[in-house]
Amino acid sequence: MNLSHMLLKICENINLKASKFDISIKIKVQNGINVIVDEDKVSQAIINILDNAIKYSKPHQQIDVLLYKNCNQDIVIEIKDHGIGIPENEICHIFDRFYRAKNALSIGGNGLGLTIVKEIIEKHGGKIEVVSTINSGSTFRMVLPQNS
Repeated sequence: MNLSHMLLKICENINLKASKFDISIKIKVQNGINVIVDEDKVSQAIINILDNAIKYSKPHQQIDVLLYKNCNQDIVIEIKDHGIGIPENEICHIFDRFYRAKNALSIGGNGLGLTIVKEIIEKHGGKIEVVSTINSGSTFRMVLPQNS
């Protein structure tokens, strides 16, 4: 499947939700990235990360979505928000089932979204990485092998 087209379509659909919170989505894709994946599952993973980016961002912010191949020719989907961030000492737990970071407890959710994302990406032979800074935002990077 063409991951570039899928990602553009997902962002187009979720942009309606983002605009209700006065959040914009900026997308930059490397065209022609084709990969063998379970389209529904990978879409679900991307949507989960985008939903979180919207949920934890403040109004008038931008979410950046990138799709590219890294130097190893792995496929990278990167989603960066400028929201509340995740405390450094909690990053190692955010993919645990039912875990919610302390600074996110007042925002809705059941603590399963990131667990599901990790399971989907790992079942495709990939990995998920996160870099976050309190009050500056988070970057989630999903890395899939070229022939997942």
